[in-house]
Amino acid sequence: MGEGNKRFEQFNAVELVLDHEFRRIVRQRTPEEGELNSLIRQYPEQKNKFLLAARIVRGLTTEIVSEKKELKEKIWEKIQRDSKRFFIYKIARIAAVFICLMGLGTALFFWQQTDSSIMKFVSGTSANYIETQLILPNGKKVPIKSNAAIIKNTSNGSIVSVNNQSCIYASGKTNGFTQLIVPYGKRNCVILADGTKVWINSGSRLVYPVNFDREKREVFLDGEAYFDVSKNPQRPFIVRTNKFNVQVLGTQFNVQSYDAEKTYNTVLIRGKVSLSKNQRFFAKQIILVPNQMAVVAENGNRIDVHSVNARDYVSWVQGYVNFTDERTDLLLKKISRYYNVKIDLSNCSTDSHISGKLDLKDDPDRVIEGIATIAKLKYIKEGGKYAFYK
Repeated sequence: MGEGNKRFEQFNAVELVLDHEFRRIVRQRTPEEGELNSLIRQYPEQKNKFLLAARIVRGLTTEIVSEKKELKEKIWEKIQRDSKRFFIYKIARIAAVFICLMGLGTALFFWQQTDSSIMKFVSGTSANYIETQLILPNGKKVPIKSNAAIIKNTSNGSIVSVNNQSCIYASGKTNGFTQLIVPYGKRNCVILADGTKVWINSGSRLVYPVNFDREKREVFLDGEAYFDVSKNPQRPFIVRTNKFNVQVLGTQFNVQSYDAEKTYNTVLIRGKVSLSKNQRFFAKQIILVPNQMAVVAENGNRIDVHSVNARDYVSWVQGYVNFTDERTDLLLKKISRYYNVKIDLSNCSTDSHISGKLDLKDDPDRVIEGIATIAKLKYIKEGGKYAFYK
């Protein structure tokens, strides 16, 4: 595989269809389709994207019935006239036309690439964040009393235990979805059926299947979690949120997706991840390398990437928080969520930036006092609520 084809990794499906070299690879008539398979082996996490683009290219060139030849020629004439810059939207429309021409089979192909059973499940359920609990596929709710519980799923997902002591689910059922609900002030760790470890922060919900399917491993997150993904090049690991998706093979990264706080980001610790917006078709992928952070706009239409000290963003897993030039109000929101305490900032301007380190194993009084000292703010505590003022 040539060095020039490395760019295909960051192309979306539309850009692949437009690329002359990619079309040449797809049009090969060798039985092995060697170059396309080599491309998939080199970037296995991009397999579905490559197959989708290849299917479109073949549809535009070889799968059109003969009576459509004149229409096809006119479309390709337009492709050649229009520049790539203005053609992105048009090629999507053209591809849609050819999906219709090629019949229901191709339409189902597109649907399978973009549909997600876990998102269907999530859209039909809601979470109650009153206590830490597992909600099993049969509807049973299991309270988790420990704040540092390790919830382990066996390799086929049929047995779940807490702290290696108690078997709480052993029906042999290998389908459906399990939900782990972690309220404010709590944190937990879960080991999934594939060995992936997930540390879940306060005010979060993780939805995962009893057993992952053969082609991919999908979970849903609302809130914040740190993932240490078990490596499997043949089955990409995908974290879905309401705003964006993160896809990996095996790596360590942190995801924040708090709808209530309008906070959406991913920070990469080790390995490599691809990030994409929640779009049904042709979502452009952004590749992160270690110590990069991708921030998704509230409306989901923009993703900005910048360099950070990634360890600062996962220090909560170890029970402390590092912060560098962080807005005081955002830091206090984290503390409010972590300890499940109310913090009132309505009478105080807190847009200053501060740096430091806090031990989250301390009680909230000491932590909040430390922040107030660093930020040169004052507060009073009334009935469990911390009201800040200048």
